Amino acid sequence: MQLYTKILIGMVIGVIVGLCFGPNAALLDHDLYYYSNGKSAPLYLSKDASDEIARFGDGALKLNLIDHHEGQLSNLDGKSLVDATGAALTGAAWAQVELKLKPQMLLGDRG
Repeated sequence: MQLYTKILIGMVIGVIVGLCFGPNAALLDHDLYYYSNGKSAPLYLSKDASDEIARFGDGALKLNLIDHHEGQLSNLDGKSLVDATGAALTGAAWAQVELKLKPQMLLGDRG
């Protein structure tokens, strides 16, 4: 077996493993939320959306998923989201997440 054949076989196996177990794999649950702008992520300290939003500046946020619950989706104003037919949309209504807190986040600087 020639060297280029071994390299080609290794590349095919690498692609298959990457598709099965990589970051965009359909076989595994996605457990990371990434926000390039932290201001676009409304974070609350409890399940109650009427609580004050925790603000961590406008830097990037990496949130590890702990738990989530399905339910009816709504926007930040509390209005239900609907599709083109007028039916209410459902999905991950809220998620319990954890993040690594950095000093820049507490100071309001870019994280």
